[in-house]
Amino acid sequence: MVTVPVDYAALDGRTIGIALSRIKATDPGRRTSPLQLVGHRHEPVTPYGWAEQLRERVGGELLTVADDHHGSLSSIPCAAKAVAFFRTGKPSSGSCPGA
Repeated sequence: MVTVPVDYAALDGRTIGIALSRIKATDPGRRTSPLQLVGHRHEPVTPYGWAEQLRERVGGELLTVADDHHGSLSSIPCAAKAVAFFRTGKPSSGSCPGA
């Protein structure tokens, strides 16, 4: 369990716990796990640098949204790129215009 602030602008405020799990592959030759990351270039709640750092640490593809609106992905056309991952297992990278 990892404890994180609800609002990163108020680090001494409320927190939530996020559960993480990792299951080791039973076949060492197939130890791959695609990961789709989405980062908003100018968004202050979850800074873009965090998405870059996460990609560096654990891998995955980073889809960059060129805006500053936390949570805008569901209202812009490139949402299909991120959501396709859940249907196909193939992550998207690159960038798209934001809200």
